[in-house]
Amino acid sequence: MTTLNITAVPAMTLTVSDGTQSVGLAVEPAPELTLVMGAGQGPSGPQGIQGNSITNIARTSGTGAAGTTDTYTIYYSDNTTDTFQLYNGQNGNYIYEGVPVVQQTDIGTEPNEIPLNQYLGSMAYQDREQVSVDSLTVPTATPNSVAYFNGSKALTTGSALTFDGASLGIGTSSPLSTLAITQDKAVTLLSTTDNHVIGYNLRIQEGSNNRRAAFFLDDATGEFGLVSTATTGVPNFALRLGGLTPLYASSSGNVGIGTSSPGYKLDVSGSVRIRNGLQNGIVIGADNSATTTTDSTLKVGAISVPHYLNAQVPVGVIAGLSTSTDNVVEIGGNTGSLNSATQIRFYTAATTTTGLGTERLRVDSTGNVLVTSTGGLGYGTGSGGAVTQITSRTAGVTLNKTNGAITLVSAAGSATWQSFTVTNSTVAATDVVKVCQKSGTDLYMIHVTAVAAGSFRITFATTGGTTTEQPVFNFAVIKAVTA
Repeated sequence: MTTLNITAVPAMTLTVSDGTQSVGLAVEPAPELTLVMGAGQGPSGPQGIQGNSITNIARTSGTGAAGTTDTYTIYYSDNTTDTFQLYNGQNGNYIYEGVPVVQQTDIGTEPNEIPLNQYLGSMAYQDREQVSVDSLTVPTATPNSVAYFNGSKALTTGSALTFDGASLGIGTSSPLSTLAITQDKAVTLLSTTDNHVIGYNLRIQEGSNNRRAAFFLDDATGEFGLVSTATTGVPNFALRLGGLTPLYASSSGNVGIGTSSPGYKLDVSGSVRIRNGLQNGIVIGADNSATTTTDSTLKVGAISVPHYLNAQVPVGVIAGLSTSTDNVVEIGGNTGSLNSATQIRFYTAATTTTGLGTERLRVDSTGNVLVTSTGGLGYGTGSGGAVTQITSRTAGVTLNKTNGAITLVSAAGSATWQSFTVTNSTVAATDVVKVCQKSGTDLYMIHVTAVAAGSFRITFATTGGTTTEQPVFNFAVIKAVTA
């Protein structure tokens, strides 16, 4: 059976056929004509393949709140499932986390622009579910620029990110190395546990003469690492440990430990301990008025202390020099570059655990050498010697020591003056020789009657005694000069 509805207008003749028979109709003007007629039915075609359809799509995880991600499950008629995720954007738009598939674009009229304002199901998950976005604009191309989304979610190009096929630039369109970063706070690494900055400013270049660089480890106690503090010119560098700066290198080439303003090649604020058990110890010095150590050249070195007045050069403590003939140690200063000492004091202590020693000897500003304690001034063990006279009390003896004892031959004492010569290589003609009686029953009067280079003469007599014995005379040589 065939039913045909016809909306008619002016009167006309209408022929209708179903392929097996036809009829002609005269139609009067009327708003509508319905024609029902019988027609033969053809044979049935083959049955189609049973399809697999989506039976349900449901959110199976999430709340749909802005800024969160929901999980959706697709259920099929064959009892299989698929899942996909949707991020609920802050502005109410969905951002699909799968692979975007552009289905339709609308070519715009602006030069070099392709506005994709109508995505028409522009993102698909395995060709089964599609999510739309607002719009996407491809900006005007910049040579070597890399496109990125800016803070306004707009696709952007420019000098902020460039790649020329070999070098990647961030903040520069002309990278001079494989990776060049020229933004302030160039690289920042954040701890995944406490969000502290653990490294930043690996390198910053601001113009040709303004370079700063830093590497930090940072926690609740402060910054740890290397930092440059210069804003112009050659940079200074400092090692930071929390709130401390234990090591500082200035642009002038000086290094400070415990100070940020080193005035010398090495300037230490605080105590210094050097552990060196080697025999060469600490070596201080170089060629005279130089920093080199040339063979067969005068070498000098000095240790000093700061002057009371900061404007003055330091005070020399110990200086040393080595010449072709002598190795000299000078105490108190003997260099034009240092102030000299006005006093030299010597201290010792009674025990190895005494903190404050006792002054024993002093050399004052006029050159006097003063014993300032109860100790004496004299020769020490190893400097003296002894000799015994043979044959007679006028026989000479030899003793090459600056001090010692002379034992006379055994004989009776006499009030008559007698003399003998002491040969002594330590004696100079300008020296003073002191002699006194050490032992003996009789009392002796003793004089040094002649001093010469390499010898001196002793003259003696008793006060009246005649005892036969071997008296002992002590002597000491005091070095002296005439000018």
